[in-house]
Order: sequence, then C-alpha cells, then structure tokens
Amino acid sequence: MTWKPSTPFNVPCQVLTTTLTKVNGVNVKVRTLGRTFLASVRSFGGTETEKDGNIVVLDTAIVNCWYSPDIESGDAILILTDNSEWEILGTPENINMQNQWLSFKIRRIKGGA
Repeated sequence: MTWKPSTPFNVPCQVLTTTLTKVNGVNVKVRTLGRTFLASVRSFGGTETEKDGNIVVLDTAIVNCWYSPDIESGDAILILTDNSEWEILGTPENINMQNQWLSFKIRRIKGGA
C-alpha cells in the first residue's frame, strides 16, 4: 500500500541548518538559511505538558513534504507565511523508505527572557 499525503503542499518553508559552535566553552546553536520548499503543516492546538507544577501548552505541528536528505534531526524550519521558527523534533521519517515523502514533528521556537 502506498502512502499519499492527505493535504496539498501549499505552505512555503525554509530549512534552517543547525551547527553547534563553542563560545567560551558553551555549545551555541548557529542556524543558517538553507533551501526553500513547500509542505503541508498541520497543527493540533499544541501539546500540554507539566513544567514546574504548571500546565504549559507547547505549539507543535506535523509537517509532510517531498523527501529531501538535507532536512535532518536538530535542524529547524522557517515558515515563510508568518516568519515563525520551528525546531524539528526527533528524526524525520522517510515514509516507506522510498525517498519520496518526508514527515516530521516540529515545535515552535519563541524568544523571551
């Protein structure tokens, strides 16, 4: 049985390749802009977790796109419609190992101190 995406790839995204560099002995993530691609991005209202005794809702989503070996675990994506940055969680799944479709979960990166 062949897997097919259920929604069109109509969301423009850009890969943010992540490299770790040491600054004063501390690993710092440096993200560089990569190629752009189209994907389907589905959000389910976030994921509830408990942190320090409080319930926190993390913005999460599922991304499906054409297979590309340059999208890797630890990288991030930039959704170009709203310029939001999202971190890739886990390892992107090469569906049916056919090098045709890619699926992965993302979590929104928000600034703040």
